[in-house]
Amino acid sequence: MKPRFEQIRLAHGQSFSCLDYREPVFDCPYHFHPEVEMTLIRESVGTVILGNGMRRFGAGDVFLIGAGVPHAFLNSRDWPEAGRPAHSVVLQFREDCLGAAFFELPEMRGVRALLVQARHGIVFQGGTAVALAEGLEALRTERGVGRIRGLVRLLEIAVAAPAGERASISTTSVQGSMSAADERRLNRVMAHIQKNLTRRLTVEEVAAVASLSPSSFSRFFRRATKQRFVRFVNGLRVNLACERLVSTDDTVIEIALACGFENLANFNRRFRDIIGKSPSQYRREFRRMAGGDTGE
Repeated sequence: MKPRFEQIRLAHGQSFSCLDYREPVFDCPYHFHPEVEMTLIRESVGTVILGNGMRRFGAGDVFLIGAGVPHAFLNSRDWPEAGRPAHSVVLQFREDCLGAAFFELPEMRGVRALLVQARHGIVFQGGTAVALAEGLEALRTERGVGRIRGLVRLLEIAVAAPAGERASISTTSVQGSMSAADERRLNRVMAHIQKNLTRRLTVEEVAAVASLSPSSFSRFFRRATKQRFVRFVNGLRVNLACERLVSTDDTVIEIALACGFENLANFNRRFRDIIGKSPSQYRREFRRMAGGDTGE
């Protein structure tokens, strides 16, 4: 996937950006920028695609994305809900925003390691995500030196996150590059996949959208995403199924068909391959952790 470059514009007198976004859906193509990004999902559900990985996101999740790392937040087909915008708070800063040598100070060793890990994308949950969310909300209203203090405090919280409250998203560190033609092609392909995710999709169909032959499209897609097209689509469908397993009482077969799988056996196989457990086990474990009913 060839991401597009995004230029981050700063307000006058500011060295980094921290903004509140409310929109019907997250409408941002696969992109990259030289700034490190910390994103709080206030309200919305969907899938984040980052490097060669993907992961479900929901309200309360916080993501740290390294400088130059391609990423996109894609809403589920069920979103938007009536009267509820996709809501996020986004912090973006260059690694030299506090001075070229600031993160080279001995006291910043942990932050340097964090920024290296962020090249794979990090998701924070649990108590760490709560603390980061509070810090991001506070930073939005800070002025002057309070902004610097708030930024450093957020990095301090992220560095101290226990292993159980942080996880990498991509298995490889990916840096963005693009051409105008690939950007246009990518955006057409991604829009088509999202629009038609729950019905049968073939390589031939999507190759036509990309104005490529099936063989050329397969090479292009695998070279760019490090994944085969079918596995990529299955990953998006499994992420959608995860959302429905925890948010509805639909049966597993109903969810499988609604998410674009043609039969239960294929769904179970793909789900276990990607998540590491069966759909029923995933639902039971979620309900057990949530303190709810563990039945089907």
